[in-house]
Amino acid sequence: MSTYRFIDRVCAIVTVLSLIVTILFMNGEKLGIVKVSDADAESYTGNEYFTENDLNGSWDTSEATVITLSGDSGKISRKGAYWLNRSLVIAQSGRYVISGELTDGNIVVNAERYSKVFIQLNGVNLTCSDDACIRVDQADKVFLTLAEGTENTLTGPAAFSETALADGTNGVIFSHDDLTINGSGALTVVAALENGITSKDDLKITGGTISVTAPNHGLRVNDHFCLTAANVTIEAEQDGIHSEGDIVMSDGTLTITAGDDAIHSDTSFLIQDGVLLVKDCYEGIEAVTVEIAGGDVNIHSQDDGINANGNTGNAMGGGMGGGMGMQGPFGGHLQAFDEGETPDPDMARETPETVATVTESTPGESVPEAGNGTAEPPAQGLGQMQDGTFRRGGMGNGRPMDQAADSAATEEQTIVSVEDTWIRISGGTLTILNENGRDADGIDSNGNITITGGQIRVSLGGNSGNNALDVGSESGGKMTISGGTIIACGDSAMAESFESESAQASILYTLSESAPAGSTVTLLDAAGNELLSGTVPYSFSALVISCPEMTVGETYTIRIGDTEETVELTDTAVTAGNGSGFGMGGGNRMHGNHENGQMRPAFQEGMEPPEDMGNFQPTGGFGPREMETDETGASETATEEAAAPAEGMKEETPSGQMPEQWKPQGKTTEMTDQAAAVDQTAAGPLVIASVICLILGLAVAFRYRKSLNMDA
Repeated sequence: MSTYRFIDRVCAIVTVLSLIVTILFMNGEKLGIVKVSDADAESYTGNEYFTENDLNGSWDTSEATVITLSGDSGKISRKGAYWLNRSLVIAQSGRYVISGELTDGNIVVNAERYSKVFIQLNGVNLTCSDDACIRVDQADKVFLTLAEGTENTLTGPAAFSETALADGTNGVIFSHDDLTINGSGALTVVAALENGITSKDDLKITGGTISVTAPNHGLRVNDHFCLTAANVTIEAEQDGIHSEGDIVMSDGTLTITAGDDAIHSDTSFLIQDGVLLVKDCYEGIEAVTVEIAGGDVNIHSQDDGINANGNTGNAMGGGMGGGMGMQGPFGGHLQAFDEGETPDPDMARETPETVATVTESTPGESVPEAGNGTAEPPAQGLGQMQDGTFRRGGMGNGRPMDQAADSAATEEQTIVSVEDTWIRISGGTLTILNENGRDADGIDSNGNITITGGQIRVSLGGNSGNNALDVGSESGGKMTISGGTIIACGDSAMAESFESESAQASILYTLSESAPAGSTVTLLDAAGNELLSGTVPYSFSALVISCPEMTVGETYTIRIGDTEETVELTDTAVTAGNGSGFGMGGGNRMHGNHENGQMRPAFQEGMEPPEDMGNFQPTGGFGPREMETDETGASETATEEAAAPAEGMKEETPSGQMPEQWKPQGKTTEMTDQAAAVDQTAAGPLVIASVICLILGLAVAFRYRKSLNMDA
């Protein structure tokens, strides 16, 4: 009976303790309790983009399992790995050091899903005839470290086995889980088909000198791709880098030659620092949002240099990609044929076995885009290249002209508001060159273009509707400038200028006849002082010029070669010159998607970067850096001017940290203000519920004790 006598007190104590624990969990951080979390875990939702393990390329190998490859097998010094046929299987978390040559086999990580596996390549030459050279079947995260001073080579198969294909394998390195490549050694990846490196989760490269050659995409990432402190060279016949998530470059050197987009993200692209050199591509950078906060960006493209491709729902187009003629959101360089002319019979139209269902959306709502992550691509359109030959258009959203009317029934589209697709430039240097493009844009946004700093130089040649700057004005998009310097040259037919609401003045100047290639553009103030100057590589009939020294009410002289004209700044945005024809630009230019489209050969034997890549420089300032390479493959600047920061550039951001104006989406996103508010408002009801439970518990205990006394 004595046991039952104190039952009510026991219940009360347990309930009170439960209430205290609940309050501590809800307010622990405010009370100084530190939350311990694994930054490398798959479920981690913090805002660190690079963890300590990502950046640590010199971890301790003293207790590691040492594996020496030889022929079609090898020796294993400790536990954690074993041989299965021709595969070295790593089955446990831990550290592994691998060296030697494997003539026909691969390295497979198949550990527990919570495992972290550290693999150091210490001079590995590996060839596989039917599978990925390195594949990650299961782990929480794999760190692939390139040992200092070593050369490592991975050569992929000419055909994948049925087992590999069933698993979706499509890269020389193929990972189902998060993968980080770090260290200071060298890695060469050679793909005979498909991609160089594929990650179904995140891919981070934080060190090493890496070369990737592939007939499809160089790097293919399902989630996010992050680069810092590495020297990466990619040659790909499709996209250099293709990610369904965010792409961020915080430092390092990235050199790309691509047949389609040099860099393609289904969401966003950000560069904070480093050198991005695109030697050749169809489009340079394509994403829903593009931000250049720093670094040195040099793009030599055949179509748009930068394209913010969010579909704003405009019936006239404004879809992904860019190009000429009747493209629209259904993609693929569509061109009318002359009477009696037929396309190349080799260009038979392909119809996908599987098509996406129609999903109706309103602006601001998002639905998945057809073709992403599926085995069967949509049909291809017909494309005309600059040499006059017809080729296939984009495989992503590409449609032949006779399918364009029916495309709404076979394709889902992502509808975003004009505020959700944009290009922002706040620092660094940006140079975009396009000599032979037709209906191409230098900087093209289906939404807004905002420039607050940096040095921008754009040169598009010829009179083929090439527009230096193109904003989605028909969808409400605006182009504003409040800092930095810009000389953007192209065709006058569709030339666009900055908004008069801009904080910094600008001039759109047009010519009745095109200025020849190599002309020098100079801006002088009323006293004859040179404010801005640059040699323009290609011919042009329109230019947009702006710098912080320009003031409304003052008079300026624009000198082009030996001719000059005085312009009075009567407004923040002024149009001058004797050219004709200004277009609406933006989405009305009917851009299409060239995702996966093989537009032309990506690179040729002995191909060198364009000679004019580095000659578009403002006098007295610095333009694109002249790239030199030392014996280790690391890039250096050719002049001190190239290394000096430009006026108006961003403040330095520590490597590995994101600027406040941009946070990566997905699993690396911090809790939004709205979510935080919901979390805080949920605390009140939880406390009330706990108090109610406490009262009910005490009432039950009291009644139970009373019944015991009555029985006694």
